[in-house]
Amino acid sequence: MNKHPLLTLILIVANVPVYMAIWRLFFRNLQGYLDCLNSIGLYCWGETARQQQDDFYARLKLIFFVPGSAAFVITEYHLIAWLFLR
Repeated sequence: MNKHPLLTLILIVANVPVYMAIWRLFFRNLQGYLDCLNSIGLYCWGETARQQQDDFYARLKLIFFVPGSAAFVITEYHLIAWLFLR
């Protein structure tokens, strides 16, 4: 349960530079990101075994990026709430 919704909103907005840095680390440029999204689409609609092997790394990057960003905010939220908002 979220007891401090304003804190969550502040953390999400304040961490935009962190998200951008992580995004650049994972995807390098927009084309790398679009390739990852394309590989997810191909995976959902079926593909050959060779395509699955080639696109595995692209899907893996996207799978780590989304939960990693969420985990960063959740960890910060709990740490700040525990330290300052008792």
